Amino acid sequence: MMTGNQLRFLLIDDSLADARVLEAHLAQSRPGGFELRHAMQLAEAMRELKEETFDCVFLDYLLEQVSGLEVLKAIRKTGNDVPVIMITGCGSEQVAVDALRLGAEDYLVKGDLTPHGVERALTNAICRLQCVVFWDSPISSSRISQTSTRNLESISRPSPFRRSGCKSSFNGCWNTLVWGGRSSNSRKSI
Repeated sequence: MMTGNQLRFLLIDDSLADARVLEAHLAQSRPGGFELRHAMQLAEAMRELKEETFDCVFLDYLLEQVSGLEVLKAIRKTGNDVPVIMITGCGSEQVAVDALRLGAEDYLVKGDLTPHGVERALTNAICRLQCVVFWDSPISSSRISQTSTRNLESISRPSPFRRSGCKSSFNGCWNTLVWGGRSSNSRKSI
């Protein structure tokens, strides 16, 4: 059963075995629970993204019918700014660079996946989106305003793989972006 503070993920991967591996890593890193939807084809993934709101997408680089880079382009073309973490079984530096240039938040190699690595990538991806949205609110402030509190509360809960929560990272990011890293008593009026 899902509670209001659990994160919702979409996995776009044509391998059921790889989906189970990621789900197991998420279960270890997110003991409070989460919801994971699995789309095996582009049309199914785009329908899910149109009809539902997700906190993060895990996207396989090599799908049967289309590359993950093409899927990422299609997601961004719709204006959806959901954090995307590209995952692949055949990692290369060029693929990582291409994915990041197209708007992926992180890039993970399937053979190197660990619960800690998944949690790190997930926390960083969601926190980066929060910082960007608060810095440049026109991106999608309506979507974020509905989920930002839930996201920050959920990812700032203690994890067996994290010593500090996202709130401290987010606050540091917020202070650096908005106030130029100055302490609260030296903030200038906006």
